[in-house]
Amino acid sequence: MATIKIKGGIHFTKTQPAESHILVTGSPADDSAEYVFDNTTAVPNAGNFTANSIFSDTSGNASTGRFSIAPDESVAYCNGVTSAVWSGVEARCPAFLLGEDDAPTTDFSYNYTTEVNNKLTTSTNVATLYRHSDDKVYIYIGSLRPLKGIKVYIGTANAAAATTAVNYWTGTAWSSVSSLVDGTMSDGKTFAVTGILAFTSTASTAKIRVLANRALYFYQIVITGFTGDTITVSRCTLDAPMQAITDIWDGIPRRFVHAEVRLADGSAQAGTGDITSQLSSVNLVNGDTTTYYPITNDMTSNGLFIGFLERLQGIYFHLWAGSDAHTGTITVSFWNGTSWTSVSGQVDKTTPGLSNSGWITWTPSASGTEHKRALAGEGELYYYRITFSGTFSSLLDHVSGMPAPQDLGNYSIPALWQNRLVLLGSIEAKQNSMRISGYGTNCIFNGSDSLLIENIGDDSPIVAAGTLFSRDTGGFYDTLVICKNRETWLLDGTTVTNYRLYKVSDRYGCVAPHSFAIMQLGVGQGVAKHIAIWQSATGIIAFDGQALINISADIKNYFEKENTSEAITAAYIDDSVGFVDEREQEYHWIFASGSTATALNTELVYSFARGAWFKIDRTIVLQCGFSVYSTLGDAYTYGGTTTGYIELLENPSVDTFDGNVITHTITTRDIPMQNWNQQSVVRRLKLFTKANSGVSATISHIADGNTSADSTTVTVSPTDATKRVVQGKGSINWGHNVFHGFQVVVAGNSGTTLFEPIALTGYYQDVRMDY
Repeated sequence: MATIKIKGGIHFTKTQPAESHILVTGSPADDSAEYVFDNTTAVPNAGNFTANSIFSDTSGNASTGRFSIAPDESVAYCNGVTSAVWSGVEARCPAFLLGEDDAPTTDFSYNYTTEVNNKLTTSTNVATLYRHSDDKVYIYIGSLRPLKGIKVYIGTANAAAATTAVNYWTGTAWSSVSSLVDGTMSDGKTFAVTGILAFTSTASTAKIRVLANRALYFYQIVITGFTGDTITVSRCTLDAPMQAITDIWDGIPRRFVHAEVRLADGSAQAGTGDITSQLSSVNLVNGDTTTYYPITNDMTSNGLFIGFLERLQGIYFHLWAGSDAHTGTITVSFWNGTSWTSVSGQVDKTTPGLSNSGWITWTPSASGTEHKRALAGEGELYYYRITFSGTFSSLLDHVSGMPAPQDLGNYSIPALWQNRLVLLGSIEAKQNSMRISGYGTNCIFNGSDSLLIENIGDDSPIVAAGTLFSRDTGGFYDTLVICKNRETWLLDGTTVTNYRLYKVSDRYGCVAPHSFAIMQLGVGQGVAKHIAIWQSATGIIAFDGQALINISADIKNYFEKENTSEAITAAYIDDSVGFVDEREQEYHWIFASGSTATALNTELVYSFARGAWFKIDRTIVLQCGFSVYSTLGDAYTYGGTTTGYIELLENPSVDTFDGNVITHTITTRDIPMQNWNQQSVVRRLKLFTKANSGVSATISHIADGNTSADSTTVTVSPTDATKRVVQGKGSINWGHNVFHGFQVVVAGNSGTTLFEPIALTGYYQDVRMDY
């Protein structure tokens, strides 16, 4: 693969079990694709990234990918083409069921979901793998997303010759996974050692299946050869590749809006008609036909039409317990815009048809294939036709629906707010919209605990977002800052039902999406705040949730359009990058400076401790930066380059950067020693530093505002093993000048001992007045 220029990164960690991943996004020089690479080396040690990307998008990217931590120990990634999520190589197991072969009328014998999510792999709270009557073990693993591996931690090991098969649901049947490698196998015995059942990714082929009233991506593990019921699993984790974010049912059945009996072709039937009231609640009174509807043999020429506000993937039929057994079958159809079409992959848990209460589920149809229609003067709904054949004698008390997964589309920006995943800046729909997931989830975007906000301000796209936490005497606040090019908004509230949107500014938006960053600061004793920082069209803006402050007065020359030698290059104003250094409490701003610039070439740094800017001149120009943490929580900052490397920044243990000696330069302001009309000569200098171990400082003179230093220099050494503070002295003769500037240059550090200047003083002599 060609050299990848690193454009962004995040340190993703999880604790159940412990994982550490340095994830970076990058592209070739021609920006023809977008990739995500993973490095698991412990921070801050050096190590290689995966040779192959863990995620790629080769269809062309609308914007550079961005990461965000997501709920449920996951990380989200959006690049304008795909919105993806990843939970590491060992995600939690949402369902671990032990049951029969895929017999639709048989309940699962054991639900071991809690047991296999134990923190301790040696726990006695385990899943015992009991055999079915055919001497096989059937395990059903439910996942939030399609898998490529299942890791099994063995409690009590199998000691008999046995084999394992793994199947997944294709939408109509169970199918064997490809290239299965049984990592639990030892000496011909499956489930003998802790290991991974690895196989080719099923991300593009697996479909949702409903088992035990759960709509998940289910995998069937069939074990043949166990000789007893003593084998146990103490833990199970899942390996789902980074893939598109999916919508999973929130588990709450949906109420229907309208129900009616009609002829099977949909035309009105004389007689029965509307039965909405009979099926609207669980209140069957035997003999009172206003509380139920009887499904009898005469329904074979009719159809039951039930309308919902949402597309479905299942309908629950609640029957009176005294319903008679019969041999009927049921077919569910949806309206495709011109005719009724049978659903695909129908699974009937009421079989034989309406003999028992239960779900009839199916594989959701592709987005755009189902259409609403109106019946009997009702508003347009998603109607489902249920037709019957065979013999029936059932009392139908109530029906409810299981919504189909929503087509989420793709977004440009992920964010974490109130422990919810927020997707902003839709690509296919409104670019000023956002979706908010259910609490603590990264895959539930349906139901009352999720939210879709379709219009934020004008129609211009959202370009950046981040969460601010603050605390004052009124309590705690967790708000989402949302930036557009010319607007700034604030999302406040504690739930999706009491949220409020506030327009903070219609002047100071964010014109460079990747310049947006969040800095954690302490503002006064006992007051903690986050500060959002970004590049607007006229300056660098800092926002603490209350006031917008322009912190770029000292560097306003870079925003003056007429300053063609320094100002931001107009064509690259949206390419600027910003990141924070938590250790040093700094904001780094990287941008294209000068009218002829064709790429990022300048890095300025704002120190919150000093309230001032300074310039960093590296041997290379960083393309991004992000915070990383050691296992003990110590913070470091990594920076990405155009050559495919990640650099550890502000590293005191080295004196080179990317193989080049680091040169530190301090330049003072131009100083009139007496007044603006008095020439003087500098005779002596004294540089106060903390004691070092051998790195000398070279001091030079800048006369009367010259652009370069004089040729004469003086070198002072901060080395003195007997002192904590060293006074390096030098005799000089710099002048005759009105203004005197000084430049201190140090090449490299010495070992782990840093060059730490304290003060520069001197002795000067007046010469003459200069009029």
